[in-house]
Amino acid sequence: MFLLLSLALACDPSATSEDPLVRRDQVEACARVVSAASWNEGLAHGVTEARLRAWAEDEDIRVRVATHHLIADLGDEALFPAASEILERVLRADSPHPRDLRTALAALHHVTRRGMLTPEHAWALGRPYLSNPQGPGLAAASSLGRLRTAFGTEAPADLPAALDEVLIAHPEATWAFWYRWRHALPWDEARLTRLLDATVGLHAGLLRAWAGGNEAGLVRVLSEWSARAPADRVATCRSMLASSPGAVLDALPGGSEADRMP
Repeated sequence: MFLLLSLALACDPSATSEDPLVRRDQVEACARVVSAASWNEGLAHGVTEARLRAWAEDEDIRVRVATHHLIADLGDEALFPAASEILERVLRADSPHPRDLRTALAALHHVTRRGMLTPEHAWALGRPYLSNPQGPGLAAASSLGRLRTAFGTEAPADLPAALDEVLIAHPEATWAFWYRWRHALPWDEARLTRLLDATVGLHAGLLRAWAGGNEAGLVRVLSEWSARAPADRVATCRSMLASSPGAVLDALPGGSEADRMP
């Protein structure tokens, strides 16, 4: 409780400073209070709409980034309109700072979960950045992948095209993106082949899901891929699929009967 009171005092919305480090510390203190308020109902966080907008327009990038982190944890519905406007302004700007973009994109799935944005709106805001090969694109892939829960049984109409853009711009992130949307994306041998060839990682959950629902197709892809893949990666893949049907394991060289789980 003493810590929360100390943070609340640090998060004085009437305090201002010419020093950007002080302003950043103030926003970060408020962000910690906001985060605590999300699970401690009734705790005053001290953030006003005027202060939130001022922080979002601060000349110092560190203050703006801290503001986006604060917005991600914001549970005060009275501030939702201002907070969503701040994120939208960043994501629709002509040439925003890359760090502004990354943190605004990373906040999308958090604010959607809290009801600040609809999943459709959040998807539309983040979708143009999937093809960005830098940090903003990676943040978009992560955030839009996590929107799957908010969409429920529905899915964006352009989901297959979005998967292709992630595969081109951020191959490694494609494993998690595809896994989260696996129920809405059709099995595709060509895409899986591209993914295996373009990455060094693997995803146990996605491979096991395919082994259970697309065994014959997975066997074909793995048989061809394992002939050209590094032995240690093939061994990792085999370990991930140890509980899968025998035909899947047989497609991967280097194993034995003892590798199979009973």
